[in-house]
Amino acid sequence: LDARPRHIHAHLTYLRDQEMAKSTIGHALSVIREVYGALVREECLTVNPAREVKSPKLSSDPKAPWLSEE
Repeated sequence: LDARPRHIHAHLTYLRDQEMAKSTIGHALSVIREVYGALVREECLTVNPAREVKSPKLSSDPKAPWLSEE
């Protein structure tokens, strides 16, 4: 449980290297934040190391081509 922001960055880098979608990486970070947040609320940890990690920027392009303006 002794994770630091650098450990979380390393995991997200691993996911990027595996060519995961940015949305998948963002979801993984969200789950990590929630788990560490729960550990802080339960007083198992004092700090959530994932809070300092920025979410990946997602594209603003529509996922469905029929939603684009023509």
